[in-house]
Order: sequence, then C-alpha cells, then structure tokens
Amino acid sequence: MSRRWISGFRQRICSLMILLSAIATSNCVAADGPGLYGGGGFYLHGDECVAELKQSGFKWLCVWTIHVMPDGILTLNGELDLVRDGKYIGNDTFPDFPDRMKKLKAAPSSIEWIEFGLSAWGSTTFDTVRDLVKKEGTAPGSTLYENFKALREAIPEIDAISFDDEKTYHTSSTTEFAVMLADLGFKVSICPYRQVDHWRKVIQDTNLARPGTITDVHLQCYAGGSANSPCKWDEYFPPEINVMPGLEDGDGVGKKVAKWNEQCSIKGAWIWLYNDLRGKPDRVKQHASMIAENIASTSIQE
Repeated sequence: MSRRWISGFRQRICSLMILLSAIATSNCVAADGPGLYGGGGFYLHGDECVAELKQSGFKWLCVWTIHVMPDGILTLNGELDLVRDGKYIGNDTFPDFPDRMKKLKAAPSSIEWIEFGLSAWGSTTFDTVRDLVKKEGTAPGSTLYENFKALREAIPEIDAISFDDEKTYHTSSTTEFAVMLADLGFKVSICPYRQVDHWRKVIQDTNLARPGTITDVHLQCYAGGSANSPCKWDEYFPPEINVMPGLEDGDGVGKKVAKWNEQCSIKGAWIWLYNDLRGKPDRVKQHASMIAENIASTSIQE
C-alpha cells in the first residue's frame, strides 16, 4: 500500500468527518434578538470585553472582520493574522483569542451565537474569493477550504460567517464559497445595504444546494443604507429568511426598532458598533434592552 494512497485516504476520511459534523448541526439556524457588531476590542481588550458582554443582554455577536488577502491569508482587521497555509497562526499574536470566544458562550452568559464578519467597505476580499475559486475551486486541498477549515478547528465557537461584500458582487463564486462554508459546518449570513438581486440569488442558490445555510439578513440601516427598511427588504426574500436591521448606537434605537416591529414584526436587530460602547456596561445593556423590548421574539431558533 503506497504512502500516497494512505495520505489520500486520510484526507477523504477527514473531509467526511467535517461533512458529518456540518450535517449534525444543520438543524440549528441562526440567532434572533439583540445583536452587536464589534471589532478589535475582542482581542485587544479581550478579558474586559468578555466580562462586559456576558452580562450585556445581547444574544449574538459578530466579530468584525476577516479579510482574505490575495495570497489567501485570513487576517482580522489587518491587525491579527488568523490563518496561513492551512494553519491557525493567531496564537502568535493573541494566544488568548480562541479561549475568549469560548468564554463568551460559557454559562452564565447572554451570548448564544457568534459570527465572524467577512470583508467590509473597500475590502478586496470578495475579489480574492472570486479569483481563488476560479483558480483552485473550493474542494479539500484548495486555499479557501484549508484556511477556513483551520479557522473552524481552532475556534469551533464560530457559528456563522457574515458576508459584507460592498464591491465585487460576483454571484457564482460567492455561492460556491458559501456552500463550501456550509460543508465545513458554518452557517452564513449576509450584511448588505444594496444589490438586492445579487443577494437574493446567492441565498436562493446556496440554500438550494445546502438547505438552511443562509437564514439571516443583517441589513445595514445606517450610513449608505440609512434609507433601508427591513420591512421592504423582507418582501424580497422567502418567509424563512429573517431580516434584521442594523443601527448605529444612540438613544433613538428603541423607537426605530419599535416602528419597524409594528409594521412587519421583526425578530431581531443589531448595533454598530461595540467599539463605541466598550467600557460603558450600563450603556451596553441599555442598547440590548432597547432592542429586546421592541421586537417580536428574542430566542435562538431550533
């Protein structure tokens, strides 16, 4: 029996185990209720953030944001290199980061769901995804597969990857990438403010290939998306898709959420950005309450 055959057999077994793990978690869809996006504080001020957020009343978090570099390296905000060549390297800079993600969910805690953002305004991440998918595909052994597999294994507390493409909008590669993430055990959400036809097609084709992979739309209702309404966007998607508006922190959050809930019974909303609230525990809790008290539901869906 050749070494090459043994190596290939082991790789196939490993891929099968990952797929079975993904299938085992496929019945659990994403969170609703109050959510919070946050950036560097999760690793720059980790212990402080963990203590604050576990008591915040927020039910889900999005850690902002992964960029895929042209060579395939996964980096967080350009400050923390996470994965290179299929190996998790984040411990070289912030060795406590994976453990802090685990602590966020450890009881007692209001946090039940953790997402990692992907891309942002001005990022070339989805250009890179498009180019890597064209060059290598997304099967085991490809750069995207091996790097996100390493991320999954290093931080299994990541429930979903949240797509914020504001530049590329290449539907077929985005869909193929989302299907790959589903096979690795991730859920996927989208964080749009425009290009609804692109996102409708991504959700439709992804869920056709891997049912239930995308259930949440984190709609930007601030800055360039300030004119967006979750009630209008809700009309673009099938009933099983949960459209949750995102708002900048401020005292008017509760009124806006209440108005939308009255119009179309939203099940969640989220705040941009934790960086502006960090270190103010009463203010953090206030924002979670302004959402929780004005929406239709605040439970993780099973």
